[in-house]
Amino acid sequence: MRKKYDEVDEEEYEGFQEDPTSIKVMILSQIIIFAVIFLAAGGFYLWKSREYKEVFLPGTTINQISCANMTAEQVEERLAEQLEQYELTLIFKENKSAVISGDAIDYEYVSSGEVEKILENQNPLMWLVGYFKENEYSVGSDIAFDLAKLKNEIAKLGSEMELFEVLPQGAYIQFEDGIFKIMDEVEGNALDDVVFQNEVISAVRESESVLYVEEVGAYIEPEFKNDSELLLQQIDQLNSLANACITYSLPAKEIVLDGSTIMTWLDKDENGNFYKDEANFKKRAQEYVAQLAKEVDNVGKERTFLTTSGLTVTLPSDGYGWKIDQKKEVSKLLENINNLEVIIREPEYSSRERFPLNNGLGFTYVEVNLTEQHLYYYEDGEIVLDSKIVSGRMTKDWYTPEGIFFLESKKKNYTVEGAMYVNGEFVTSQKVNYWMGLDGDIGIHDASWCVAFGGTYYEYTGSYGTIYLPPDKAAQLYKMLDGETPIVCVYNEDYKLRDSEPMPTATPEPTPEPTPEPTIPVPTTPPTTETPTTDPSVSGMIGNLF
Repeated sequence: MRKKYDEVDEEEYEGFQEDPTSIKVMILSQIIIFAVIFLAAGGFYLWKSREYKEVFLPGTTINQISCANMTAEQVEERLAEQLEQYELTLIFKENKSAVISGDAIDYEYVSSGEVEKILENQNPLMWLVGYFKENEYSVGSDIAFDLAKLKNEIAKLGSEMELFEVLPQGAYIQFEDGIFKIMDEVEGNALDDVVFQNEVISAVRESESVLYVEEVGAYIEPEFKNDSELLLQQIDQLNSLANACITYSLPAKEIVLDGSTIMTWLDKDENGNFYKDEANFKKRAQEYVAQLAKEVDNVGKERTFLTTSGLTVTLPSDGYGWKIDQKKEVSKLLENINNLEVIIREPEYSSRERFPLNNGLGFTYVEVNLTEQHLYYYEDGEIVLDSKIVSGRMTKDWYTPEGIFFLESKKKNYTVEGAMYVNGEFVTSQKVNYWMGLDGDIGIHDASWCVAFGGTYYEYTGSYGTIYLPPDKAAQLYKMLDGETPIVCVYNEDYKLRDSEPMPTATPEPTPEPTPEPTIPVPTTPPTTETPTTDPSVSGMIGNLF
């Protein structure tokens, strides 16, 4: 007979229930398993995170370079590789272009430290997030290049691409067919050297790849355009002025004096009409000629000279060079204008350079190098005579002056009046075979008594201003030299002069012994023949200067 539910034996019923201890054990086991898994996963995550202290997180890009799992050094290398192929393309007028390559200017990447800072600032624990989210960075491209090489590349562009050939010319007013006209400007293709160079350097520093030269204003612009309001006003005024036009043919260029300038010499009445006041007109002509002389005159100004040894030095030109006679020129100019002449001529000169080339010296000249103690005679640019010399000792009174000279005199068997040593004795005059005078007592001559030429003897034991040559060299130079040949006396560098030295006492001429009175001959003895007396002053002329 079945038992009712409520009559079930308690012990029998308890057999159907789960054991609470087993449940706890099972739960604990699951917790432990999950904890182990979590700790293992966490440990792995932390272990993996340690890697990202040295490398970049996944999803990291720097300057569009994927840097995941790369060290800072590897990223720097990649950035450097990007710049290794750098080149700057220059776009000029007329569709011309040029390229400056990074290799030509030693262009290279230089670390700024920004990449290292990004790595230091990243959170290594965020490495997993990097697989789902990108972190983009941009760093400055610090670069280095050889500025001197870049400037050299810029300079080469002019010759290689025929740049700088056509200078811009502003619109201008020109007198043609009896009237003044506005002539169109010429744009040209010449570059402003300073602006162009600065813009190229700036572009390289910014790592730009293209530079449009015209857009950055590197071309020289014409001063005036043909629609200039100023030119339009002047053209109306000029067409009512005189038609005289004087073109000055100057040593280095031509200058045109026409109505556009002559107009400015006129006065205006209260109604704006031009009229000629003779006094004011002459005064402005004088000012114009004075300005012309300022551009042309070079008498007394320093000029450069290239020595035989290759040094470029400056020396005074003293009285040699161009000089406008301003009084005569003003008179001539007013005459041209009053006669409405259209003429090409030179100004009235009081002094002229004799040669158009080589800074006014031509290519046939004498170089007397006072530092090197050497003389060179150039004929058509070739040395045809050279010799060692001795010049003036380096004191304030006796040094040989530098400058440009021409022969003042040329004489044989000449007595040099001055001071010198002959055979170790001080004398105030001496006969020489060849005298070539330059400036007063300064001249070139033979010195047969001088046995040593060249070197540095001149500094303390040189001449008293003249230039000594060996006799054979003096003879050759005397035959070759004429009054049209420039003689350039030059020191290679600045020189110092000692204070003047006291003049020695001239060696007196020896007094000849008196001739004894002749004796009265004995009648039986034939008359004696008188022996001529030798003048001792002619002996000892050959000796040492020093």
